[in-house]
Parts: sequence; structure tokens; C-alpha cells
Amino acid sequence: MIKKTCTSLYLAVFLLLLPFISSAQKTLIYDVHEIKAAYDLFEKQKYGSAQKIFQDIRNSDAPANVKSDAEYFAAICAVELFNADAEYLLTKFLENNPESDKVKIAYFQMGRFMYREKKYKHAITWLEKVDKYELKKNDLAEYYFKTGYAYFVLNDFEKAVKSFYEIKDSESEYADAATYYYSHINYTNQNYETALIGFTKLTKNEQFAAVVPYYVCQIYYLQEKYDKVIEFAPTILDSATTKRKPEIARIIGEAYYRTRKYNEAIPYLQMYNEKNDVYKREDCYQLAYAYYKVGDLTKAAKYFEEVLDYKDKLSQNVFYHLGDCYLKLGEKQKARMAFATAAKYSFDEIIKEDAHYNNAKLTYELSFYPFNEGIKAFKEYVDLYPQSPRLQESYQYLVKAYMNTKNYKDALSSMDLISDKKDDIKEAYQRAAFFRAMELFKNLDFKTAIESFNKSLQYNFYNKEFTALSYYWKGEGFYRQNNYDSSIVNYKKFLESYGAFQLTEFQTAYYNLGYCYFNLKDYKESLSWFRKFEKECKDTQSKYLADASIRIGDCYFSDRKYTDAVPYYDKAATLNLMDADYALYQKGLSLGLLKKHDEKISSMQKLIADFPKSAYVDDATFELARSYSITEQKDLAIKNYQKILSDYQSSGYAKKSLLDLGQIYRNNDEYDDAIKVYKQIIAEDKNTQEAVSAMIGLKNVYMDKNDINTYFEFAKEHSDITDVRQTEKDSLMYGVAERLYLDGNCPKAKESLRSYLAEFPNGMFSLNAHYYKAECHYKDSENEDALIGYSVVASKPKNIFSEPALLKASTLNFELKNYEEAYKQFAALEKVADVKNNMLISRQGQMRAAYLSNNFAAASEAASRLMSTDKLSGEGIREAQFILAQSLFVQNRLDEALPRYKIIAKETKSSEGAESKYKIALIHYIQGADSIAQGVIYDFVEMNTSHQYWLAKSFILLSDILIRQKDDFQAKQTLQSIIENYSITTDEIISDANERLVKIIEREKEMQKAKDTLKLQEQLNFNNEEKLNQLFNEDQKLENDTLKNEKNEILEGIEERGSVNENSNNKDFLFIEKEEE
Repeated sequence: MIKKTCTSLYLAVFLLLLPFISSAQKTLIYDVHEIKAAYDLFEKQKYGSAQKIFQDIRNSDAPANVKSDAEYFAAICAVELFNADAEYLLTKFLENNPESDKVKIAYFQMGRFMYREKKYKHAITWLEKVDKYELKKNDLAEYYFKTGYAYFVLNDFEKAVKSFYEIKDSESEYADAATYYYSHINYTNQNYETALIGFTKLTKNEQFAAVVPYYVCQIYYLQEKYDKVIEFAPTILDSATTKRKPEIARIIGEAYYRTRKYNEAIPYLQMYNEKNDVYKREDCYQLAYAYYKVGDLTKAAKYFEEVLDYKDKLSQNVFYHLGDCYLKLGEKQKARMAFATAAKYSFDEIIKEDAHYNNAKLTYELSFYPFNEGIKAFKEYVDLYPQSPRLQESYQYLVKAYMNTKNYKDALSSMDLISDKKDDIKEAYQRAAFFRAMELFKNLDFKTAIESFNKSLQYNFYNKEFTALSYYWKGEGFYRQNNYDSSIVNYKKFLESYGAFQLTEFQTAYYNLGYCYFNLKDYKESLSWFRKFEKECKDTQSKYLADASIRIGDCYFSDRKYTDAVPYYDKAATLNLMDADYALYQKGLSLGLLKKHDEKISSMQKLIADFPKSAYVDDATFELARSYSITEQKDLAIKNYQKILSDYQSSGYAKKSLLDLGQIYRNNDEYDDAIKVYKQIIAEDKNTQEAVSAMIGLKNVYMDKNDINTYFEFAKEHSDITDVRQTEKDSLMYGVAERLYLDGNCPKAKESLRSYLAEFPNGMFSLNAHYYKAECHYKDSENEDALIGYSVVASKPKNIFSEPALLKASTLNFELKNYEEAYKQFAALEKVADVKNNMLISRQGQMRAAYLSNNFAAASEAASRLMSTDKLSGEGIREAQFILAQSLFVQNRLDEALPRYKIIAKETKSSEGAESKYKIALIHYIQGADSIAQGVIYDFVEMNTSHQYWLAKSFILLSDILIRQKDDFQAKQTLQSIIENYSITTDEIISDANERLVKIIEREKEMQKAKDTLKLQEQLNFNNEEKLNQLFNEDQKLENDTLKNEKNEILEGIEERGSVNENSNNKDFLFIEKEEE
């Protein structure tokens, strides 16, 4: 709108000229009164009526200067009326009247009009044409303000600040607004002291008092005048708007934070955290650090964890402090992970070094060596920081780690990389190599175990006990591989080693040497070592003493020193700790060979009475029958032979018993019974040597009866047995082949046996031929041909070769992965086994074959039977328990499997123990008992194991537990540890860990995306609210007076251009934010 001063001046001049115009122009249509009327209307702001009169004058034939003035005032009326053609009329006036004295004031009016229309660029164009020196004082103030504001809107702050500077200290109505914008620009340009001076002047200004304190507060903050912030900011906190209050609280909190007044800082930082949904990581860090400094470590850890979104310097710092929080809270596992992560970053080398050290130290203290992280961490620290003041301390820890680690495989690999090994490293190497060998031995890898014992022996001058034991266990390893000669050498070296005498293995070495020589059939040497063991053994109730007594008896027995054998068998039988049934049987045999038949009978009777389920009962019964027969107790002899025929029909003694019965009946003149028995043998299988013997016996009976014709008739029907020529040929051909076999000439024996079987497929010796031929094939590693022969023998009724044939056939089928057939043959072996060890093998084979053929029910049953078998080794018990547990697990019988797994998992050096420990945790996880599962895994870590696969599987399970507990931070650290430290690349562990880690990261990205969306929405909502709550409405009524409208425009601009930013949340983000047009 046009100022009255300017308008009145030009109207007065115009009216003074009217008389002269009137006298000079006789044809003037309008007289002076009409022009006065237009002026009066203009003065009364009746611009519509005034404009009409001015337009009429413009269109009259009045003088040019009058028309020019009228055109000017008509345009000004259009401006005041907000007419659409206002700009056009003013522009037309300037075009039509370039020489008019009103042109310069028209420039000003045009600039003011454009300003009012918010066409600031056009306003500048017109205002720059104004000669400011010709403007009145009040107009000049308006000129400077509107020019400055237009530049401000157009972001030309340099020119804007110059314009505001001209009037900020004046007494014009624009001075306060100019001061505000001048201060705001200086604030934006970081000229904080200048801005502060200006804002301070406005603190009591009614229009600016609401916003100025926020600038003052922010300036003190940006100037790092934290004491001023602490003094000033709280005074405006309570009166601040809901939107501004969190930001002011943040500034107060940070001021206290910067002055290390953490207790005072926490309430304000907490208020900002709670009231502001969107805040920066730096703000969360300050709150966390404040809690950390006041010792509230639980809350500190909580807020520290919220900062960990990026791999940057702040995250390194946070991981470091998190580690310290967890350490002081007693959560060393979490502390170790946090320090380990901090050590990976290189943003802050001081933090990196200290984190490296703390990670390594904690790993050592926790005995946390699943992947030898302790050794790796200390080795890396020593390599990275050779000048560290902690170098010597770290080196000592490294040596201790080598000495204490149970991940011996990786420890050895690490020490192998040290070219110049000092004495303490060599000592650690000797120890690690020894225990690595013991691990391998435990897992039945005897060959590699011996290699590791040899590594330990490279440094045999450090720990003498390890040296002695290395020889001992080498001897044991060779023994398990049936290399008895090498076993003997190492056992003897053990006995000669320094300090061996004090070891518990010393007397056991005598016992083991006795077995080495026994298996080599050197019974003289074997006897010597067993006798030494007997002498050294102080435990009179030792099962090993009982076993040694049996073997001493066996050595004497083999040397036919039966008199010497008897007391040792008797000693073993009396101890009744191991194989007492065998001892009684051997004692009886020895007594029989000494012709002490009554004592033999007593021994056999005791065996049958005390061990009714013994595998030797049929043997003892047969020997009893023979002894009764020898002592002419015919009825008792017959009774025992018949017992074999009734109770042990499949026994190898059945046919022998029939032959002996036939002889007894013949000797007793009971010819019909004798004939019946002999014919039974022939009928059951005429292609046996027993059938030939039966035919001879039958011939003798008929001769005794003088009934030779009947014999001839029977013989004619069985000519294949009685044909002397064929029988002789059968015997001769077989005899040649058998002699070749017994001589060890398998190539020729195989050919000869093949020829015999082709000639006599059902010959008297066909069973023997099939078995011996199979044995030769087996010896020559022709396993498939061997299997054919063994299977033929195994398919026959029980015979002398049934047990060894079934043993070999079942074993070969198992090795060839014919598990179902192997299972059947192992089951058949169990039924015919007389040798105790074969009983054990049969049950073990059934268990393994059933398990590998996925017949888990049968595997469970076989495992249970196996565990009740005598002489089952510790390894055998472990395997049976494990397969039973595994079978139950697969059948989803988890509650039954769990106690089995617990038995095996008491030690984790074996693969079964390690897997069992994992399965225990897995079962608890499946059943929802996460905390128990977690405890099992941590216990697994403490126990340590060389079986890295199952340990890694347990850590992956731990990550699953942590994910289910919504602890993604620890889950990520766990998975990252696996990825970085697990050294095996041929299994699925790394890929499984990566897969889970990717899922966590993707989930975090989605969460971050949601947070960002929320933040954007918050910002949009805030901006909309600000616009809706502007202090002044732009649509003021046109009827307001000129000054009021001008002031409203100024204040509206203040609110639009200088509103406090509600979302500011760090030192580099200003309170005041200029809005774009």
C-alpha cells in the first residue's frame, strides 16, 4: 500500500498546478473541483471511485503532464485495490512517461508491489532502479528492509545482510525485523557473537520474544559456552512448546555432558531420548556414555547396543565400552566378543590395541579355545605391536595359552609357524603334540596318533613323563594295528624311560608285552612277561590279574605243561573276575590230558552249574560225556551226549556226539540203537567225513550181528559213499589241495581246490574246500570271491567252519556296504558263536549294520544287547551308547535319547562325545529350554574338544537361541566368530553361518528402513504442523490500516523464514532453518 506522505506530496503539487492548467486549456473537460474530488476519494482510501476519475482525466484532452500524473495515480489505485491489472498499469505508466518526475517513485512503488506479491526476484529488479538518496527517511527504511528481505528469500545473504545492517539500529518501524534477520544471517554464517548481540536486543520485543531465546540457547551451545547453556536453557525449558522441549533438553544434557557432569546430564538426555522418536546415534551414545560414567552399566550397555548400526569410528568406540560394561557386569563371554569386534576396526589405533589385548586376555581367562582364538589373538597382538609395553606379558600369556589349550591340532599348526622356537614354546609343543596324539588315539586313528607321539618325542628332554608315556601309547597304537613287533619295541622303551617306574602304566606294560608275544605265538616270552605282571600286580582282585593267570595257563597248556597250567586256570576261576568259565573249561581239559578224569568231570560240572549261559556249556557237556565214556560210566555218557543232541542241535558237537553214541551202543551190544544213530548221521548229510565214519561204523555193527547182507543192500543204496574208488579219488584230490593250502601256497591251492569242487561239488570235503578256497581269496584281498566261498559255508548246517565263515562273510558284506545282508549274517553268527569275542563282534556288527541301513529300531535293540556283552571295551561301550542314543533321537524318542547322550558327553575328546554334547543342547532347544541349551553349549566350550565341527555346530545353535531371544547383537558376534575362525572349508559350517548372518543383517536393514520411514513421517508431520500454526495469517483483511498490514507481512516472514527447527539433534544442526519458497 502507498504511504500517505508520498501520496499527499504528489497530490499537493498536482493541485497547485491546476489553476495554470485551467487558464491555459480552455477545452479542459474536468475542472479543478473534480480533481480535488479524486484526491479526496484517494485520501479516504476509496480507490475504486478515485481510480475512475483519474482514468477519465487520463483519457481526456488535458495537458500531458496532468494526464501523466492521472495515469500514475490510477495505477496506484489499482495496486491498492489488488487489481489484476495493477502491474500492467504501473508498467504502462513507466513505458508511456519515461520523462515523468514520478518515474523514480514509480520504481519504488513497483518494487513494493512485487514484494507484496511475493515476487521477490522482480521486486529486486525494480528496487535496484530506485535512487535511494531521493527517498524520504521512512521510505528509505522500508526500501532497505524489503530489499534485504527479498535478497534473503533468494538466498543472497551477503546482499541481504548489508541491507538489514543499514536500518537495524535505526528508530524506524523496520528496525526490529531487520535486526532479527541480520542476526539470523550471522547465525547461519556462524558469526555467533554478532548474532547473539542482535538477538539479545530483541529479547523483550513482543513479536520476537517467543523465538529469540532458542537462538540464544543454541548460540551458547555452538560457542561451547556450556556454563551459559546450563544457566540459560533451563529457564526456557518449561515454557517451550511440546515440539521444542526435547531439543532444548538435549542441549542442556549435552552441556552437562561436555562439562563431565554426567549425573546432571542423564535426566535431560533421557528426556530427549523418550520424547523424541527419531534421534541420532551420537545422542544415544552420549546417554549410554553418561550412564557408563556414573556406573549404571546395565543401562549403559542397553543404549550402547542401539548405536551399533554402522562400521565406523563410533561403533569401534561403542564396542570397546560395551566390552568394559560386560566385563564389569561379570558377563565375560559378551565382553570378549565386544572387545574382539572393537579390535577389528582401525579408526582409533589406541582403542584397537587395547581391545586386542583385552580380547586375548579374556579368551585365555575364560579357557575359551573353541577355535584357538586365544592363541590367535595373542599371536596377532604380539605381531602387530612389537613395541607394546605389554609385549612381555602378552608373550607369557601366549605360552600359557599354548600350554593350556585343548585345541591341540590348531595349536601345533600355530607353533609350527614359529621358526625360532624358544624353550618354553618347545615345552608347550611337546605337551600339545602328546595330547593331540591322545585325541587321535581316542578316536581310533592309531596311525596318525603315532605320528603325533613322534612329534612330541622331538622335544623329549623337557617333560620326562610325556616322553615315557609317548613310548607307552605308541606301543599301544602299534598293538591295535596288530603290529606286535613295533609294539614290543616301544613298550620296552617305555619301561626303560626315566620316571616310568612311578607311572601306573608301568605294570600294565608287562601285561601288554605278554599279549604281544602271545599273539606272536612266542609263548615262552609271553609267559615271562605275564609272570612279571603277576609279580608286580599288587591288586589281588584285579581283573587283569585274573586274565594274566588265564594266559599263563594258556602258555603252559600250549607247551603241554598241563600240570603247571592247572593252578593258574584254577586261580582265575577262583577270582571269578574275567572269563572264569573259560578257565574252568581249560582246567578240565588240562586235567583230562593228565588223565585226572574225575577232577576234569568236577571242573566241567562246576562250569555248567555256575555259568549255565556260558558259550562253553556245550563244550563242557561234550567233554563230560567223553570223560564218562572213558571212565565207563556209560549211562552218564549217553545222557550228556543226548543232552547235546536235544539242547545244542546246531552245535558242532552234534555229529560227534552221534558217532560216539553209536560206538557206545555197539560196545554195549545195543546194535539196533547203534544202527539207528549211524543211519541218522548219513541221512542228515552224506557228503561229510562223519557220514563216511558212520558208514564204517554201520559196517562193523552189521558184521557184529552177522548180517552182512543187510549192510550190502544199504551200501548199494549209498554207493557214492561206499564206492572205494570214488571215495579214494575224492580224498586224494582234496588231500593234495589241502596240503597246498596248509603250506601257504594259496595261488596253487586255489586252483587245486577249484578243480576238486568242479569234480566233487558235493564231495566229502566240499565244505572244507569252499572254506579254504575262501581263505586264500581273502588272504589275496580278493574279497568278492572270498565272500562267495564264505557265504556257501555259512549257508550250510552248523559245522566246524560256520563261525569263522559267518564272521568273515558278515564283515566283508559290511565293508562292501551290503548292510542288510551283513545284518543277517551277524545275527546268524550270534547264534553259532562259541568264541566270546565273536559274540561281541556279532552284536556290534548287527548294531552298526542296522544303524547304517536306517533300521533304527533294530539298531537300538542290538546296541542294548551289546552293552550286556562281556569284555566290551570302553570304546565299544561308548559306540553302543552313542548308536542307541542316535537311533532313539531319529525315532523322536528324545527323552529316552537324552540320558544316553549325557553319559557319552561326559568327555568330548571322542567324536561321539562331541556330537552327543551338541545333541544334548539341540534336544533342549527343540523342547524350548533355551537357557539350559545355552548352558550346555557354554559347558561344551569349557570342556574343549578337537572336534571343531560339532563345536561350530553348537555355536550355530547358540546363534539360533540368541535370535529366538531377540539378541541379534550377540547372535551376529557369534556367527562372525565362526566365519572368521573356523578353518575347515569342506563342510557346511561357514555357509550355514553366513546364511544366518545375512538374514540378521537383512532383518536389521528392514528395521532401519522402517525407522527411516518413521523419521521422514515425523518430519513431514512436523513441517505441516508448523505451517498450520504460523503466528500470523497471510489472509489479513484488506481493510486493516497500512502500517498494520506492513507489520504483519514482516512478522509473517519472520515466522516463515526463521522458524525453530524441532528436529535438530546435534551440535552441527542449527535451531533455525530457512524454508525454501
